[in-house]
Amino acid sequence: MNETQETTELTPIQRLKAGIWDIHEGVTAKADDKKSDEESVMKGNLPRFKYVNGVKQRYILQGEFEKHLAKHRHSEPYLNAVVTDEQFHVDKAAEDLRYFNVDPASVKPLPATTAMVDFFAATAERDPRLLLAIHYVIEGSNNGAIMIARSVKQSYNLEGTDGTLHLQPYGNQIRDKWKAWSEAFNSLEYTDELMQEMVVVGRDAFHHMNAIGREANAVPEGA
Repeated sequence: MNETQETTELTPIQRLKAGIWDIHEGVTAKADDKKSDEESVMKGNLPRFKYVNGVKQRYILQGEFEKHLAKHRHSEPYLNAVVTDEQFHVDKAAEDLRYFNVDPASVKPLPATTAMVDFFAATAERDPRLLLAIHYVIEGSNNGAIMIARSVKQSYNLEGTDGTLHLQPYGNQIRDKWKAWSEAFNSLEYTDELMQEMVVVGRDAFHHMNAIGREANAVPEGA
């Protein structure tokens, strides 16, 4: 069996995952930087202000990306088949910021965040269907984020969902929600060309997220 045959036997979401696996698993140098930040959170070594810096940038990203989903979801069948109202989480990130006494309206994007916001716009203009590859990265991150939320709560002595709502938007329903997302994504038809483009966009999304993580981690306390 050749490589093409093996690829076509995978489901669409398996093909997308396989195309960005090396970045997701921290094989590349850029991903290793992001992974080290996550490991610091898991071990309780990340200062609280650095965690809040990350929430600030996530708030901007979530809001800007969701604008594109909202604009195209009803006119683009691919988005309409996958995107649901409950997948809009910007309000949860805003609530987390307010818990830390940060006014969401005061948050400014870092250069890397601005670059990713521009990436959203360029992708939507190129082909709105490709937003699903970014959505895969952002929505899929909730699977691991729920474990990060547990560590964050323990490290900063947080109760319930205080300061971590954006990390656990579905609570203990995350597996069911991700299964539904995956099934909806797999129900669509993808040409080889479209799937290849989705892989490229997904990889770019991961690289942008990693860059934002590095910049947010470098912001000094009080800045």
